[in-house]
Amino acid sequence: MITTTLEKNGRNRYHLWPCSVYHIKPTRHRAQLDCRAAEQIAQIIAVFAQDGGQLAQIARQRHVRLDGGARWLTRQRLADLVVDASGRGSASPKWLAGLGYSQPQTSMVKVNVGYATRIYRRRPGDLAGAELLMVAPDAPHGKRTGLIFPIEGDRWICTLGGWAGDHPPTDEAGFMAFAHSLPAPDIHQMLTRLEPISAISSYKFPSSLRRHYERMKRFPEGYLVLGDAICSFNPVYGQGMTSATLQAAALEALLGKRTTHVGLWRDFFKAAASVVDIPWQLAVGEDFRFPETEGKKPAGTDLINGYVTKVHRATHHDPVVYTAFLKVMNLMAAPTSLFHPKLLWRVLRNHPRSQPAVSVQTPEVAYAEL
Repeated sequence: MITTTLEKNGRNRYHLWPCSVYHIKPTRHRAQLDCRAAEQIAQIIAVFAQDGGQLAQIARQRHVRLDGGARWLTRQRLADLVVDASGRGSASPKWLAGLGYSQPQTSMVKVNVGYATRIYRRRPGDLAGAELLMVAPDAPHGKRTGLIFPIEGDRWICTLGGWAGDHPPTDEAGFMAFAHSLPAPDIHQMLTRLEPISAISSYKFPSSLRRHYERMKRFPEGYLVLGDAICSFNPVYGQGMTSATLQAAALEALLGKRTTHVGLWRDFFKAAASVVDIPWQLAVGEDFRFPETEGKKPAGTDLINGYVTKVHRATHHDPVVYTAFLKVMNLMAAPTSLFHPKLLWRVLRNHPRSQPAVSVQTPEVAYAEL
């Protein structure tokens, strides 16, 4: 997409973490969120959004050539500001090279994550005492995860996934066998009682990818890149839409202070890098709990992961730690908040290695991205 607006965003988010059962309000399916966002964008007179397209001479003439693959679909649009919100597959590096600019440096961490999703009919009484089930792996040995929670239209959505190539099959028997192999039986037991109403769809995510536009010395005026086109994280952690939303907020703040777009790219990419730094560190740090992960490991990752493992275990039985952890993973609090003395004591005090899961109510911080 080449557009003068900001990337699609939504509010309902939730993250996969080691707590088997807890409460959450029904959320919206990603497709519905996308449609609502597109509808709102269409109502903004100053914004033109278009799927597909190719950048052409933006630095001099501030126009975009939108090429739909057929001659009659090719057209040009004038714009004061063009934002590439086309996602991970952004062609901006190639376009920049074609216009005589250097390409951004990249960081890549290979995770080889894959997951499969299916929709089920939801009826009253399907899940007594909670609204959602989630099972997460105990890294580095466990690599399989699963969750099931309610969406609009009286439906359940179930996703099974795994790291390091340990992916769920998409046939009925394989999907159910994968669910049965999870370290807790809750999801498999529930699936045996539910009526499937969709096929099983799969998605593979080879690596987290970050493009360092903030390091570029030259860049076209009147052009920006935003969201997954800057950085795409392991989707298991559900931070992509939050990161894009925070980048959009940073752009809005900059536009409110300026009377010209000259030099905007430099200030925006610096602000966007600050937004991306934390979720990148969180996602990459989590992924390096698995020895199969490939890439540059940030200094101190193993030491931090040792403490985070204790945080994970504490979330099983301590609602205070659980809430603090969700706030960090939802980018509502800085990672350093997990080291606050009052929280540190709760994490490090002696507890059995594993305990039965308990229901934990956190209505203000449990969200979901599908």
